[in-house]
Amino acid sequence: MTSLLPFASANAQSRATAPSPEIDSLIQRGLSLVAKGDTAEALEVLEQATDRAPRNLDALYQRGRLLTRTTSLGFNNTPRQVLAWRLLNRGADLAPRDARFLLEIARLRLRTPLLRADAERLLGKAVSVAVAA
Repeated sequence: MTSLLPFASANAQSRATAPSPEIDSLIQRGLSLVAKGDTAEALEVLEQATDRAPRNLDALYQRGRLLTRTTSLGFNNTPRQVLAWRLLNRGADLAPRDARFLLEIARLRLRTPLLRADAERLLGKAVSVAVAA
């Protein structure tokens, strides 16, 4: 599995809400669980973070990213894909200049039959956003 270490944010838009040590601690715990290979527990911990802080960009990104990375190809994981899309789209709406959300949405679309063509458009948009930042 690809590493889920936090993305370094070059701009001041790391959160759409005020910093919270509690949420940061949950995110770090979730990432630690991923590093140990316990993705099920990590998803539960990251769910707590997004439930408690639904506008926290790091929590939205890490949970959406983990769902994206652990979703298999095809139609059998549709509820998981929908949840990942919802989280990542919420993050993209809150921080339209944060390319990491667009990249993960594109990655998810690459993994979803019939949506692969749209992934190229999103990748191009992510690059434009990243260059402008």
